[in-house]
Amino acid sequence: MSATCLTCVDYRAQTRHAEDYWTSRAGVFKRIDGLAQNFTYKLVNNAVRITAPEVGVEWLHWDDAGDARVCEECQLHSRGGRNGFYYVHWFLPQMPVHPNCRCQWALMLVNPFRTPE
Repeated sequence: MSATCLTCVDYRAQTRHAEDYWTSRAGVFKRIDGLAQNFTYKLVNNAVRITAPEVGVEWLHWDDAGDARVCEECQLHSRGGRNGFYYVHWFLPQMPVHPNCRCQWALMLVNPFRTPE
């Protein structure tokens, strides 16, 4: 066999291995870990949204992870509202936006604006 054919065979083997990963023991544990992370982020962010008006907080800020791996959808939300600030009585975007989302709400204890729009 030529080197090209061996490369094709190796590629097919790697692809088949990648497809089998998610049904393997390590893949299942990775999926469970991802689900747990998403559940935790959702629980914490919803708690912030619910308690903010009750403790007198009027504004929330969408904080993304702030690194090069932040996706376009999260960047869009971090610039939404009033440049990333959301009034608590507005319709707020759901967080997490996607699996493995690392965004979170930040409570604004000082009002960054005079009056809401």
